[in-house]
Amino acid sequence: MVLWIGQQGPLAEAAEAAMAGAETPFASTTPDDDDLFTKALGKKGVVYTPASRLLDGLLDPSPDPMRAQAAVGACRAPGVEVIVMVAPRTEAYALEEQVLKREGRPYVILRAPILIEEAAEVLRREPRRSVWLPRTGSVVATSVAAVIDAIVNALHTDEQGRVIDVPGETMSVAELFQRAASLPGGSRVKAVSPFLHKLARPLARAVLGPEPAALRLADRLIAAQ
Repeated sequence: MVLWIGQQGPLAEAAEAAMAGAETPFASTTPDDDDLFTKALGKKGVVYTPASRLLDGLLDPSPDPMRAQAAVGACRAPGVEVIVMVAPRTEAYALEEQVLKREGRPYVILRAPILIEEAAEVLRREPRRSVWLPRTGSVVATSVAAVIDAIVNALHTDEQGRVIDVPGETMSVAELFQRAASLPGGSRVKAVSPFLHKLARPLARAVLGPEPAALRLADRLIAAQ
């Protein structure tokens, strides 16, 4: 039995589907729920996600130690054996990690890269647009399935009190979106040289109007290097 504490997003949705497939009872709520302790009663594990999307947590971190404290407080409910925190792979959430480390409850902290499925969400907002991206910049990304596997392993491990980096793959920002485009509902993504992209971008803006959300996101990922 698992209680998920976090906002809805691709990771939460995939976790619920995975637990259902494994016939594991699954409940979810948000960190601001005033009744976390009651909802955690009888649950074997608690999964806490401070960011609704790992991509948001990387680019727009919003750490809140009090939010982490509330999640840890739920773990005092009878039956809870471990809390698993799934944090974006950035030092911005170090204060929240410290809350788990000092409270004395069994924990596993997973630091996860951004998800290819999160980039696919952005592409699906404008499904008929073709996106040209410069072949530059690099990110570490992984699949939602890889993070779910890490969560399941953390819920069942006896080696608690650890911080684990979820494996990811280093790829260009353009490749991230090309992989995302291969998922259902994605746009067509073409990688071009930075020089060609710089020449063509003003023309595309003049002819096609506002730039697609995927291009704006790619700019932010490249700038974050």
